[in-house]
Amino acid sequence: MSRDTQPIKCARCKVAVETVTKPNCESIVTCPRCGLSDKLKNVEREVADFAAEHVAQQLDAAFKGIARRNKALTYTAGSRTKRRYRFIVDL
Repeated sequence: MSRDTQPIKCARCKVAVETVTKPNCESIVTCPRCGLSDKLKNVEREVADFAAEHVAQQLDAAFKGIARRNKALTYTAGSRTKRRYRFIVDL
């Protein structure tokens, strides 16, 4: 698994957010274009949720493709509520 770091981006503007040089969990993260901001701990939690949803969608697609190619298998994806995210990373 890769351990590359990706910049956190504003989901609306697709621009890397800004924070202080040595951030802590109470530091404020701000989009330089639209001004959207929140505490770093909240932004990190939201980005983790975004990544988990992205991985779940990729796995659903992979399992669906496997089941489609093999007549002996069936796959029914679970229902998942689509969330809107304020902060994202490129995956």
